[in-house]
Amino acid sequence: MVAPIIRAGQLDRIEAMVNRAVADGGRLLVGDKRIDRNGKGFWFEPTVLVDVDENSEIAQTEVFGPVLSVIRYEGDDDEAVRVANNSQYGLAGYVQSRSEDRAWAVANRLKAGTVNINNSFYLSPDAPFGGYGISGDGVEHGVAGFREYLRIKSISSPAHT
Repeated sequence: MVAPIIRAGQLDRIEAMVNRAVADGGRLLVGDKRIDRNGKGFWFEPTVLVDVDENSEIAQTEVFGPVLSVIRYEGDDDEAVRVANNSQYGLAGYVQSRSEDRAWAVANRLKAGTVNINNSFYLSPDAPFGGYGISGDGVEHGVAGFREYLRIKSISSPAHT
C-alpha cells in the first residue's frame, strides 16, 4: 500500500508523465491507474516502467509519486555508475550485488548522499543525511548536521606593543 498523492494537480502531473514516458517508448509493466477510495484522497497505483531511456523526462525528473523507471544498461560496473550518476539529483541510491566488495566499490562511486547496499536501510539521528546535486542544500543529523548551525568567524587586530 502507498500513501495518497498530496493534491489533484500532482495526481494529474504523475499520470501525464507516465503517459508521456509510454509515448516516448517506455513500456508499462504494471500500474498506471488512478484508484478510487470512495472519493477520498488522490490515489495512483504503484507503477513500473521498463525500457526507459536514461535521458527521458521520466528518468530525469522527480516524479513525487509511486512510479519506478527501470533503465537497462549494457556493460560493466563503469557503465552502471555512469547511468546512475546521469542525473542532477542525488539524494539516495541503492546497489544490489551478490559480491559485497563489488557493491562497496560501486557504492563509493555513486553521487548520492545515502547509498544502501542490498536490503540495508539506515537513517538515524547520528548519521549525516544530505544529497548531492540539487537534492537538498546542507546536511541534517550527526556531527555534520550540527555543524550546519555553526558560523565560523575570523577576527584580526593589530598587535599591541
